[in-house]
Amino acid sequence: MKTFIDRLFFYYHPQNRQLLMDKRCLVLAPLNQFNVSRETEPFVELFKRIFSCLDMQLIGMFFSAV
Repeated sequence: MKTFIDRLFFYYHPQNRQLLMDKRCLVLAPLNQFNVSRETEPFVELFKRIFSCLDMQLIGMFFSAV
């Protein structure tokens, strides 16, 4: 996760932002949680903020309880 976030730093620069602007994104994540809806709230909020800051369109999030 840290590597993913670190690699997005390049796109926060105004000169590079248009490379991801208006791109559609989808989050797929396996989870080992009992209460998936409650325990994924921080995870969901993190991705919403990241993609919003990069002007990307989050089209969906799918979680699989393992």
